[in-house]
Amino acid sequence: MRTIIKGSEGDKMENILNYVRLRQDISFQMSPFNVIDALILSDLAYVDWNNIVKDEKVDLQRACRQYFKMHTPEEIQRKYVFSNNVPNLAKEVSRSNRFKDISLMKYREVFDEEKNIQFSVVTFVLPDETLFISYRGTDGSITGWKENMQMTYMSHLPCQKMAAEYAEEIIDGIEEKSFWFGFVHKKVYPKIYLAGHSKGGNLAMYAALFGKGIQEHITSVFAFDAPGFRLDVWNSIKDRSILEKITNYKPKDSIIGCLLEHQETAKIVDATDFGLTQHDAFSWSIGPKDFNYVQSLTKQSEEALAYIDKILMSKEDVDKKTYIHLIFSVIDKFDVKQLSDFNDIGIRKGISGILELRQLSGEEIKFLFEVISFLRSQTSSLLKQAKKYVKLADDSVLIDYSSDRSYTSETSYLKVQIHDNNNTEDGLVTKISLKNESGETAPGSNLILYTTKDMTTACEKTTYSGKTGYQVKTSAPLIAYIPYSIKDWAKGYNIIEFETVGRTYSERKKKTIMGSPVTSQITIGERTLFSLE
Repeated sequence: MRTIIKGSEGDKMENILNYVRLRQDISFQMSPFNVIDALILSDLAYVDWNNIVKDEKVDLQRACRQYFKMHTPEEIQRKYVFSNNVPNLAKEVSRSNRFKDISLMKYREVFDEEKNIQFSVVTFVLPDETLFISYRGTDGSITGWKENMQMTYMSHLPCQKMAAEYAEEIIDGIEEKSFWFGFVHKKVYPKIYLAGHSKGGNLAMYAALFGKGIQEHITSVFAFDAPGFRLDVWNSIKDRSILEKITNYKPKDSIIGCLLEHQETAKIVDATDFGLTQHDAFSWSIGPKDFNYVQSLTKQSEEALAYIDKILMSKEDVDKKTYIHLIFSVIDKFDVKQLSDFNDIGIRKGISGILELRQLSGEEIKFLFEVISFLRSQTSSLLKQAKKYVKLADDSVLIDYSSDRSYTSETSYLKVQIHDNNNTEDGLVTKISLKNESGETAPGSNLILYTTKDMTTACEKTTYSGKTGYQVKTSAPLIAYIPYSIKDWAKGYNIIEFETVGRTYSERKKKTIMGSPVTSQITIGERTLFSLE
């Protein structure tokens, strides 16, 4: 990364939807085109302009209204699974005076499942004839995400070459103007911007870097949380002066925008939400004319990038290809075409599919669940919940089964914290069983509590008043680990049953009295599953 720039602070606004609403009567003459406007037009590249925009100019607001006539709310909701605010943005733009004199032209879309190509671009024409070439980022298609992942081990992808060719076409197609009563003809180039969000930003940068004979005509390149390139791509640039025109805007928790190598200028934007969800630019903090910036990426961003580097990016290209192919082999098994299709696949079915795909090695299973766990932790705050407890029927023992750890192996361990609740003396866990919802015990189930994280030391059993079990002390909780396999959960064995006995001291009888055995259960849900140690 060449430069980190701290921008000016401004009055905060919620997001770009607020911006469109509040500035709807402010024309570009009153307040010139700015980076927020660039982000809006970049996000509008996600709209499916098929059968609405072709080569000729089409009024932007009319095109937006036509889009909503052609698609049902259900279709729209399913398509914009990652950024469901894009349709809302199109609606706001369709009735904003600031954008009323903008038109679209030269819409292109290429989608090829076999060749893993998802490419789309459209050109906006501003009131002053400025050309804004807007490349679509990764959409909700699995093909698009396959293409994204190929960037980690391949250089100069087909979609990138298409991006450069399109920019060449647009700039070469600028018509000559006549001067001196028609005796002189020459091209007068307007301002030309290239832009895009996510992969769209990567395509915009690539087109600017490798488009033939266009660099001098490009005014600026706006990339929004765009991944970089492999080092060999950067090293093959012939004219490096174009780098001065490229800026990559990234949220403070950026992950996508920091992947691969970067040599362009970067600005860090303040944002709400958390982790990977900040990739959605609707969470970015903006002012009247610019983003609200911060000085650096967060510690969370750095830690996430280090983790990705460990499990994937540091591997050799051949290994990256193998592991990425493994991910999409699982996806292909369920005939998933869109990200929204995952809603139709239960977690249990998904895990079963992984295990049935083929004879996976322990390392492969570990990788798959590391990826799943990482995505879940980055896209949901649920894993940050407070600890949960299971209260036994006699109120003698509480079992804490909360953990923030990620799933790391084929056979893992459920962390439990068992302690006395309100009795004055120790109790016992006399039996532990693994069962399904029908009450059937897992074949060969022999669950033993272990006291150390490396699972080498089993809890010692003790005997009180004829009862034998794992001791639960009043003074300190029993921190232990129960062996539990992901395969068990996939087969439906998702209940761990505890039989416990509490004890009290009777002053009248001057002896310890053991209570009756009490049965209590922990149900292994999705959150718990992905918090195994």
